[in-house]
Amino acid sequence: MAAAGHAITPGDGDRWHTFLTERLDERWRPNEWDPQTLIFTGDPHNQKTFVYLCAHPNCVHPTGVRNTICSFCLTEAKPHSKTLTRRFHDTIVEPCTVAAADVRCARPRYSTAGLCFTHQSRFAHAAKTRGIGITEFMADAQPLGALATCAVGGCSHQVFHPSTPLCQSHRSQYRGRQDRGEPPIDAHEFAAQALPLIRSHEFTLAGCTDLVRAELLWILQERDRRGFGISLLRMRNLVKAAHGARTLFEATASDAHVVSFLRMTLPLLRQQRGAFEGIDLTEPDRWGPEVLDRFPSAAGTRSRNLVIDWSAVGCGWLRMLGKTWAKETLPRYEHLRPSLRALTWASEALEFGPAFTDRRAAGRGDIAAIIDHCRRKTAATGAPFAGSYADDRLGNIKAVLGYCRSAGHMDEIPGAFALTAAHLKQRPVPPHRDDDEPGRALPTEIVEVLDRNMTLLRPTFTAGHRVEGWSNDDYAVMRQTIYQLLRDTGRRPGEITALRRDCLDTDPGGGPVLIYTNAKANRLGRRLHITTAAAAAVSAWLARVTTLRPDRRTAHLFPQLDLSDPCSDKHFKASAFGVIFRQWVDSIDELAPLIRTVPHPGGLIDRRDLVAYSLRHTYAQNHADAGTPVDVLAALMDHRDLAVTQGYYRIGHHRKREAIERVGNMVMDRRGALRPTPELIEYERRTVSTLLGGCVEPSNVNSGGKSCPIRFQCGGCDHYRPDPSYIPEIEQEIRKIKADVKEAELCAAPQVVDNLRYNLAMFEGILTKMTTHLHRLDPDERAALDAAIGTIRQAREHQRHFLPLSVAHRRGAVDD
Repeated sequence: MAAAGHAITPGDGDRWHTFLTERLDERWRPNEWDPQTLIFTGDPHNQKTFVYLCAHPNCVHPTGVRNTICSFCLTEAKPHSKTLTRRFHDTIVEPCTVAAADVRCARPRYSTAGLCFTHQSRFAHAAKTRGIGITEFMADAQPLGALATCAVGGCSHQVFHPSTPLCQSHRSQYRGRQDRGEPPIDAHEFAAQALPLIRSHEFTLAGCTDLVRAELLWILQERDRRGFGISLLRMRNLVKAAHGARTLFEATASDAHVVSFLRMTLPLLRQQRGAFEGIDLTEPDRWGPEVLDRFPSAAGTRSRNLVIDWSAVGCGWLRMLGKTWAKETLPRYEHLRPSLRALTWASEALEFGPAFTDRRAAGRGDIAAIIDHCRRKTAATGAPFAGSYADDRLGNIKAVLGYCRSAGHMDEIPGAFALTAAHLKQRPVPPHRDDDEPGRALPTEIVEVLDRNMTLLRPTFTAGHRVEGWSNDDYAVMRQTIYQLLRDTGRRPGEITALRRDCLDTDPGGGPVLIYTNAKANRLGRRLHITTAAAAAVSAWLARVTTLRPDRRTAHLFPQLDLSDPCSDKHFKASAFGVIFRQWVDSIDELAPLIRTVPHPGGLIDRRDLVAYSLRHTYAQNHADAGTPVDVLAALMDHRDLAVTQGYYRIGHHRKREAIERVGNMVMDRRGALRPTPELIEYERRTVSTLLGGCVEPSNVNSGGKSCPIRFQCGGCDHYRPDPSYIPEIEQEIRKIKADVKEAELCAAPQVVDNLRYNLAMFEGILTKMTTHLHRLDPDERAALDAAIGTIRQAREHQRHFLPLSVAHRRGAVDD
């Protein structure tokens, strides 16, 4: 894979090499990197180096591959194997067995008889000419001194024979050139370009050019500063791919791991190359990883395949504003693509107007066109975007235009071309939600099936795909604990996966409390009372993960398990658990009859709604069904707005019907006499709900409560039908009338004061008699009635929140 635009000329290469060399740390990893021999020797005790100890229980030698035995143990297990790969220098090379007077031959063993090459040749000649055996030969043989060291730099083996400057391994490589038909060269010339033999936990940069070596060292040191580890196997493959290349930008790799490594690291090198050449990498419209790396990321990770292509914004001056905003404000990495899409939509809205090419022609009409175009956009399937997606994109446009206007980048653009908060408030009326429709909460039957099949939430990784020291059971317990916390606490998936190990505490009463971070609302140290079972699950996993990863107390409870960085300080990603959750759901055969599909429309839930986040809705629905007041539930959900909490649950038709039937028996008239409603359907047809109770006045019922003849003076009206669910509103009305009486006594006519006092007395009488009826109920009846009142009030709040209201604007008002 080569990088266009980075051709290296000889003079340019020297300056580029000097530029990188000046930025290298000469004291980098002194116990592993040797700048003299150009060999990196991995330390198995360094967590940032992927070197492992031999899998044999009695061996302490390092090896470059996890869960394997070292070359020493392998040689001992197969001492006479002819197929044993002797790639590395750490393969055992025993000396010749010839000895005399406690002096042993210093040359390496060559034959299976244990003789060096010279002694083996002499024995073969003696056996052929004199017919002697090995024992007789050994008795008369004399040990020989060591030969010279191999001429290949960094190789410590003896030469194969005094007539060659190469050791046995390099001599085999040299002769292999002739067998492959390569151009013949001198042995000394081959030694000058051959690579030294390395051990299995080493790699060498000796075969690279000076420039490639500097580039590789800078990449390794930069990744080291960023917390990444070093894989020796990957580095050996990378060095092999870079062999013969003038620069790393010209390296051609076929190994998938090397291609992936270059895709991650070359953007870092391009950043330095841009600084070396004095080029602003943000000038082109196409921003690759070398540019996107400078933007902060909320998740801590970035896709190396993502490209932000500003050429999609056809309007040139709008494109420049977007790029200027991104360069100067450095927004979150995750916000770039939505902002690009928003500006693309804005450009499409301006395409057929004069403002598309002339920024000075932009005005308020173009803003209206942008708003209308964004709200009419549909997804690729033709369906409208869900939720507030279109308005969020308008918010992106507002952020870009607002910053560029304040920074002086829009001085030539008329001030009327501005998107304000008032524009975003003018949203179309949302469709009325049918509260009887099922929400996103999982039915009880679905949750019970998930609980029964938690054992399936277990991977089947082989040893090569697991982090060292972790078993499939460890992975399973971590996943099951995440699921249990999502189910029992109602937190967002990202809030659970980001928990710290010190997340458990107790309240003054000794009850367990979960400490978490609400990243969505930027609220730290939130405290949630949890069940004892949930606390026990956390404690059990904490004890297990502390053994597996004995990190500091503030480390993450659910660590990220990355084979390329097994000691990462990051936490398990919520998106990763989302994928695991969906795969788990698909693996449960028991769920198939319960999922609604086209051939099976009688299921309980759509498959697309069966996701990890639906457990948060289930938590809210369970509390709502248990009668938890909406303000308490909002606190449990960590919501500031009650309306947001109300969107998490539904009040079913049957539950509302039971509540109406129970409360309907307590309906009264204005004199305090009970007026029960035996025929509920007929009563609902002849009644309209008002702020203070029901009303049976015919003209008011026909108009939906908009034609009250006496304008909410309900206390003196014979058509007034209150019930106990309106007690809070009646109490508030009494306080309001008392305040009006005090004010009227100072400035109003006596008949006005008398009217207010009469209305006050009627409301107080109604409240007194209603309270008296409630006190006559036995405790069980009162508890059931209170629960029914809570259900009715929750349903009433839903109806008020989703009531489509229209606002009449004054003619000629200025929309700022």
